[in-house]
Amino acid sequence: MKRELYQAGVVAIPLKVKAESNLNPHPNYIVFDNVFGKIKAESPNIQTGNVEVVDCMQTVYKIVYREVLEETVNKPEEFIERTLLPQENLAIPAMMVPVIFTHQSIKENLAIVNLALSRFSFRGVLSNLVLEVDETVLDEIIAQENDPQ
Repeated sequence: MKRELYQAGVVAIPLKVKAESNLNPHPNYIVFDNVFGKIKAESPNIQTGNVEVVDCMQTVYKIVYREVLEETVNKPEEFIERTLLPQENLAIPAMMVPVIFTHQSIKENLAIVNLALSRFSFRGVLSNLVLEVDETVLDEIIAQENDPQ
């Protein structure tokens, strides 16, 4: 797996393609590029879904399709990223920052991360989009990150 696929300012979380989505291409990463600024904000409680005012960190995220195009006779290898949801700010509970900070912490907290991702709601062409971590790709990323080469 090419490292460009999962590199980000903070972390790129691999997404599983859900049957409900009719998008083409399907988003395969939610990318968190920045975490900054502590604020008090309304945020859904992960367990209950009820909105609460909590200490949050501002994040910048986007939902993308990433691919590495193999080298051909006429063209070099190329990394492409198609943005399906442009960069947006999101206030996330401060306690969630360590959970999504590394691929290993995402793996260790997979149920929590999937629950948090399921709380995203979209409009328009993305209205049927349901986010869930692609555990197979996540395992590949962790194995590659742990490989000393």
